Amino acid sequence: NQKMEHPYKPIMIVGGGYFGQSLANRLQKENSVKLIETNYRRAEYLSETLSNTIVLCGDSSDQDL
Repeated sequence: NQKMEHPYKPIMIVGGGYFGQSLANRLQKENSVKLIETNYRRAEYLSETLSNTIVLCGDSSDQDL
């Protein structure tokens, strides 16, 4: 039975501005990160830039998202 050194932690970031992008970039190496961005073009850019973060485009108050 193998134990992970650093267990992944799920993190949700709302907003993909400079701060959200920077935070996701730092956390994505050791955590499971999802980022929600309302602007389609920005979400597309973030999905190309953040290699280990799941980027969702939509409203964070939408429970179906």
